[in-house]
Amino acid sequence: MANTIALGTLVPNIGTGTGGFIGSAVNPGDHITFSLGLKSDVGGSGNVSPPITLGTITFALTSLSAKFYAVGAPNVFLGELTDGQTKTFANLLTGDYFIDVTGTSANGLGGTYSLSLLSHAASAPGPAGFLFVGGAAAMMASRRRRQKAKLALA
Repeated sequence: MANTIALGTLVPNIGTGTGGFIGSAVNPGDHITFSLGLKSDVGGSGNVSPPITLGTITFALTSLSAKFYAVGAPNVFLGELTDGQTKTFANLLTGDYFIDVTGTSANGLGGTYSLSLLSHAASAPGPAGFLFVGGAAAMMASRRRRQKAKLALA
């Protein structure tokens, strides 16, 4: 049975880290929940932790998979983050999200992992974007005036 880890609402520009022990029959994976209070870009990275040896038993993961979803009816798959990878999920809307973390154990006993998340407010169009939109609107207005003038002369 998977453990559920509730991170709460992510605060922009403040990193959130979590991790756990997965990959065994006791805990095949973790279910991590979080919310966004504003439209955000969320970056994440996941890593398999180094092997832990206790006596003659070694706990180690050989792979890690963190699948990101937006909560909905149905849930929306956003993408996957694997061991050693960093990925950004852009323009996520306010709301609830979850990550299902699974891994493959070297010997069936499980191992540990770490997952880091960082949210940033999604970027709004800058001055160049507004100039582009404004210029396009001015061109359309000018064209419309010319077409009206042609129709009036005809």
